[in-house]
Amino acid sequence: MQKPSPTLLTAAMAGLMGLGLSACGKETKEKIVTVTQTKGTVSSKIVKSYTLAEFETDCLTRGGWVELHASCGGVNTCKGFSYSYGKVIEHTCKAANTCAGMSCVELATDQSRTGAQILTASESDAMSSGPYCSNCHGAGTAEFELPVLPGTDETAAKAAFAAKTDKALAHSIAFGIHGIRSDGKAYANMPGFYQTYSRKEIESVVATIRALPLKITAWKDPE
Repeated sequence: MQKPSPTLLTAAMAGLMGLGLSACGKETKEKIVTVTQTKGTVSSKIVKSYTLAEFETDCLTRGGWVELHASCGGVNTCKGFSYSYGKVIEHTCKAANTCAGMSCVELATDQSRTGAQILTASESDAMSSGPYCSNCHGAGTAEFELPVLPGTDETAAKAAFAAKTDKALAHSIAFGIHGIRSDGKAYANMPGFYQTYSRKEIESVVATIRALPLKITAWKDPE
């Protein structure tokens, strides 16, 4: 009987102890069985390879969206599964994936709400828990209002919005819009709604937005 390789033994021990083999850049090629763990990690396993295309396909079957992480520069958003340096992790909470990799972020349970229903919902509507679209984007019937940075050229803003793919718009709705202005000030232009609406519902919102005339509104800085 052939003895297991040192690499396999190391991988198995690491998995049983809840440790990743991922000092950044070192990817193990061995497979180990699924190991139940705690602190938000449901299970983990080492796999030989997992391409982005394969990962995205598997994520789609669960109604999720892919979130990518720069090398040693980020952690996953809540709930789903992640792949980082050869290790697939099923998790229920934030920060289960570190270093370079990709996460499948599971969205809210689908409630069959249409894009029109979501866009026109008000603060008093039962479907609105927390932020709601019409607070910033208008009534959502005659036009769609797009808030932009102060000083933004309206024509350029409309062109940039029209050039975005449907998937890019959907990701903005799911994960929000944040950035840094030229003067160095950080801004948060929109919260994320991945815990409020399903992937199907967000895609319906995008389709509804595309059918409405676009109105650009620049917000004002505090006095």
